[in-house]
Amino acid sequence: AWIEVFYEVTTDAEGRFSLDRVAPGKLILGRVVNDVENGTSSTVSNARPTMVAGEVRTLKIGGVGRPVRGRIARPADLPQPPDGSRWELAVQLEPDEGPASKALGDRRLFDGIGDDGAFAFDDVPAGAYTLMYTFGETQRGWFSRETLTYFRVSHRVVVPEMPGGVSDEPLELGEVEGEAVRENWPAAEPVAAE
Repeated sequence: AWIEVFYEVTTDAEGRFSLDRVAPGKLILGRVVNDVENGTSSTVSNARPTMVAGEVRTLKIGGVGRPVRGRIARPADLPQPPDGSRWELAVQLEPDEGPASKALGDRRLFDGIGDDGAFAFDDVPAGAYTLMYTFGETQRGWFSRETLTYFRVSHRVVVPEMPGGVSDEPLELGEVEGEAVRENWPAAEPVAAE
């Protein structure tokens, strides 16, 4: 059995924060970035401490790696799934085995995607990653749920080493191409004759 508890706090001008009376157990602590213009929200630079009752912990979140930016080049004719069935997986950076995996532990990096396909990760350590994104439709049955993929991305990304392990200069990936799975696309509506 498990219990999920949410905490929210705002940092001061120097990024410092304090959480009192945190329940013991595994905690995912991260910085949430809201992009008002694109309507996306993402949790970046997270840490995963295990809290012990009565213990006071000091954690540092972020401050390593570099920003990674790009844009998913979705097909111009990519259809929208039927109402209520849209399924979209956030853009993910999954570290390969090696320095990046060791730096991130057992986690991936996630970011929301804007209407124009843009994404941006903060604090990405040096190493090799797989950039992943999936868009499609969810079909629900009586006892099961099936996902039909319309479009997917699996793209190799290598973040070079940085002096001191940190840099403010972003790694610009530009447009990232993907694969359209057109056989899963809904049939086009017939055009009425005039």
